[in-house]
Amino acid sequence: MKLTKEQIIEIYYSSKSSKILEEEYKVSNSTILSIKRKKSHKNILKNVTDSPGYSSRRIPLSDEIIIDIFESSLTFKEYYEKYHISPQVVKNIKNRKSYKNITKNLKCGEIRKYGLTNSEREEIMTSDLPPRELIKKFKISYETVRVLKNKYWDF
Repeated sequence: MKLTKEQIIEIYYSSKSSKILEEEYKVSNSTILSIKRKKSHKNILKNVTDSPGYSSRRIPLSDEIIIDIFESSLTFKEYYEKYHISPQVVKNIKNRKSYKNITKNLKCGEIRKYGLTNSEREEIMTSDLPPRELIKKFKISYETVRVLKNKYWDF
């Protein structure tokens, strides 16, 4: 059965299981997943920027989403708010345990912790600047500086 443009978009956004969608649209599971991953019907889905609908823990991610996750520097909470994915999925993508065929030639963005990248945290830990200057420079709290330097200071 040939799918219409409207049906393709309905499948993409649907939160029904792929089994139900297969029966409803009389297409294979691979067709459903290729639509949700934007592997097929790219001409129809090219301007769609929202995440696909999903019904289970296993969310089909498009190449664009995987690349964005791999290259960007967000917190786990921000990744969840943007894509509704767990920290483990983010870690697997960033560590190239998942989707390595897509990320093999890309530069990985850092995961932000304490609102800082790895290089910013390293700079704070090795800095000779007084805590007040670090607080101003990085817009962080005294507690964050203390945790990173694992020290106590008198102001």
